[in-house]
Amino acid sequence: MRWTWDPDKAAANRVKHGLSFETAILVFDDPLHASKPDPHPDGDRWHTIALVGPVLLLVIHTCRKLNRKQASRSAALSARGRPPPTRGKPMKKETSKRLTRQQLAELKLLAALPDSAIDTSDAAEVLDWSGAKRGLFYRPVKQQLTLRLDADVVAWFKSHTKSNEGYQTRINRALREYVQGQASKSRRSRA
Repeated sequence: MRWTWDPDKAAANRVKHGLSFETAILVFDDPLHASKPDPHPDGDRWHTIALVGPVLLLVIHTCRKLNRKQASRSAALSARGRPPPTRGKPMKKETSKRLTRQQLAELKLLAALPDSAIDTSDAAEVLDWSGAKRGLFYRPVKQQLTLRLDADVVAWFKSHTKSNEGYQTRINRALREYVQGQASKSRRSRA
């Protein structure tokens, strides 16, 4: 997923919220993030909330397309600087990238803020998350590898791929569908 943002907006956001856009976009690395449309008069905005390290972040962003291939950009950010309450052991979760020292410092400062010090004036309060979609903007981490495939299989994917999508993307989707089908069969056989 490609992210773009206005440098002036990014600088203003860092001053206002103490958070860089580079850190804020990590909410989309959480496969369990929740996203809900924001009926803002300025256009298509979304509220997305997720864990980044120990901090629950709310990111307000726009989305150019509403399908699974959207290219999104961050537009405005707000963060709730309090670790969420937990019971038992914390869930093991990895982001697709390791947090940098700068990102860890930002998150530590946010976590230490009292709720009253968090500026949410540019974010309308969302009390009802019942219509939120889980993982809408999540993209699994890609792994580069060399793979030998039969020439006729590659030729078929190349000839049956739309111009707005690469043949490797289509091969990946076919493999993902196969894996999901196998996982479903496995679950049904255990039941």
